[in-house]
Amino acid sequence: MQRPEARIMLVDDERTSLTLMKETLHAIGFTKIVEYSDPNEALERIHRGDVDIIIADLHMPGMTGLELFNASQQLGREIPFIIVSGDSTKSNVIRAIEAGVCNYIVKPVNRDSL
Repeated sequence: MQRPEARIMLVDDERTSLTLMKETLHAIGFTKIVEYSDPNEALERIHRGDVDIIIADLHMPGMTGLELFNASQQLGREIPFIIVSGDSTKSNVIRAIEAGVCNYIVKPVNRDSL
Protein backbone atom coordinates (compact mmCIF):
# COMPACT_ATOMS: atom_id res chain seq x y z
CA MET A 1 0.00 0.00 0.00
CA GLN A 2 1.41 3.37 -1.01
CA ARG A 3 1.50 6.03 1.69
CA PRO A 4 0.58 9.65 0.99
CA GLU A 5 3.57 11.90 0.44
CA ALA A 6 3.43 13.66 3.79
CA ARG A 7 6.34 15.97 4.57
CA ILE A 8 7.55 14.86 7.99
CA MET A 9 9.81 16.87 10.28
CA LEU A 10 11.84 15.07 12.95
CA VAL A 11 13.27 17.15 15.80
CA ASP A 12 15.56 15.55 18.37
CA ASP A 13 18.89 16.58 19.85
CA GLU A 14 20.03 12.94 19.88
CA ARG A 15 21.44 11.90 16.49
CA THR A 16 20.77 8.19 17.13
CA SER A 17 17.09 8.88 17.79
CA LEU A 18 16.81 10.91 14.58
CA THR A 19 18.43 8.11 12.60
CA LEU A 20 16.19 5.43 14.12
CA MET A 21 13.01 7.43 13.50
CA LYS A 22 14.02 8.26 9.91
CA GLU A 23 14.90 4.63 9.12
CA THR A 24 11.62 3.45 10.64
CA LEU A 25 9.59 5.97 8.65
CA HIS A 26 11.43 5.00 5.46
CA ALA A 27 10.62 1.33 6.15
CA ILE A 28 6.94 2.27 6.45
CA GLY A 29 7.12 4.08 3.11
CA PHE A 30 7.58 7.75 3.92
CA THR A 31 10.27 9.50 1.88
CA LYS A 32 9.88 13.23 2.48
CA ILE A 33 11.61 13.54 5.84
CA VAL A 34 13.67 16.44 7.19
CA GLU A 35 15.69 16.21 10.39
CA TYR A 36 16.66 18.89 12.88
CA SER A 37 18.74 18.57 16.02
CA ASP A 38 18.11 22.24 16.89
CA PRO A 39 14.48 23.11 17.65
CA ASN A 40 15.09 26.78 16.80
CA GLU A 41 16.13 25.82 13.27
CA ALA A 42 13.08 23.56 13.07
CA LEU A 43 10.86 26.49 14.04
CA GLU A 44 12.25 28.51 11.12
CA ARG A 45 11.23 25.68 8.77
CA ILE A 46 7.78 25.48 10.39
CA HIS A 47 7.40 29.22 9.79
CA ARG A 48 7.87 28.60 6.03
CA GLY A 49 4.88 26.27 6.16
CA ASP A 50 6.21 23.32 4.19
CA VAL A 51 5.73 20.62 6.83
CA ASP A 52 2.73 18.29 7.22
CA ILE A 53 3.63 16.37 10.41
CA ILE A 54 6.08 17.11 13.22
CA ILE A 55 7.61 14.47 15.50
CA ALA A 56 9.69 16.05 18.25
CA ASP A 57 11.51 14.97 21.37
CA LEU A 58 10.12 16.31 24.64
CA HIS A 59 13.44 17.15 26.31
CA MET A 60 15.87 19.21 24.21
CA PRO A 61 18.28 21.98 25.16
CA GLY A 62 17.10 25.47 24.30
CA MET A 63 13.47 24.56 23.65
CA THR A 64 11.38 21.59 24.72
CA GLY A 65 9.12 19.72 22.34
CA LEU A 66 6.09 21.29 24.03
CA GLU A 67 7.57 24.76 23.62
CA LEU A 68 8.14 24.00 19.94
CA PHE A 69 4.53 22.83 19.66
CA ASN A 70 3.28 26.03 21.33
CA ALA A 71 5.49 28.19 19.10
CA SER A 72 4.17 26.45 15.98
CA GLN A 73 0.62 27.08 17.19
CA GLN A 74 1.40 30.77 17.74
CA LEU A 75 2.50 30.96 14.10
CA GLY A 76 -0.98 29.82 13.18
CA ARG A 77 0.31 26.48 11.96
CA GLU A 78 -2.06 23.70 12.92
CA ILE A 79 0.29 20.87 12.05
CA PRO A 80 -0.23 17.41 13.56
CA PHE A 81 2.40 17.20 16.29
CA ILE A 82 3.69 14.06 18.01
CA ILE A 83 5.91 14.13 21.09
CA VAL A 84 8.47 11.35 21.60
CA SER A 85 10.36 10.88 24.83
CA GLY A 86 12.16 8.37 26.96
CA ASP A 87 10.20 9.92 29.82
CA SER A 88 6.94 8.05 30.38
CA THR A 89 6.00 10.00 33.50
CA LYS A 90 2.21 10.17 33.54
CA SER A 91 2.17 13.90 34.29
CA ASN A 92 4.30 14.65 31.20
CA VAL A 93 2.07 12.55 28.97
CA ILE A 94 -1.07 14.24 30.32
CA ARG A 95 0.48 17.71 29.99
CA ALA A 96 1.40 17.06 26.35
CA ILE A 97 -2.02 15.67 25.41
CA GLU A 98 -3.82 18.48 27.25
CA ALA A 99 -1.66 21.00 25.36
CA GLY A 100 -3.06 19.59 22.14
CA VAL A 101 -0.42 17.29 20.66
CA CYS A 102 -1.78 14.37 18.63
CA ASN A 103 0.15 11.66 20.40
CA TYR A 104 2.91 10.89 22.90
CA ILE A 105 5.23 8.02 22.00
CA VAL A 106 7.67 6.56 24.53
CA LYS A 107 11.16 5.87 23.15
CA PRO A 108 12.53 3.83 21.64
CA VAL A 109 10.18 4.30 18.71
CA ASN A 110 9.37 1.39 16.46
CA ARG A 111 7.32 0.66 13.40
CA ASP A 112 4.16 -0.07 15.41
CA SER A 113 4.35 3.10 17.50
CA LEU A 114 4.87 5.31 14.45
